[in-house]
Amino acid sequence: MKKTIAVQLSDEGVRQLQPFLVYAKKNTLGQYFRCEEVDVTGPFFTMMISTGVDGEKGGVISLNVPHAFVRWYVETEHEAAIGFLRS
Repeated sequence: MKKTIAVQLSDEGVRQLQPFLVYAKKNTLGQYFRCEEVDVTGPFFTMMISTGVDGEKGGVISLNVPHAFVRWYVETEHEAAIGFLRS
């Protein structure tokens, strides 16, 4: 089963990443990215973000940001388990 990964941005992350927010979602907690995968082990927090819209498969971009731009992230096999994804 494919994992669902959501990355919640910090306020500074939202401010600095304005050009990339076209690929982000928004809910009551703020801006977040739905990611194909993430890598938290390097000097940057790396997100593989699908550019698809409304469930369509799009290209994937690799966005490397300072770890401080990420408030938290969640991985699950059951999307419904991530309550903050519901807008």
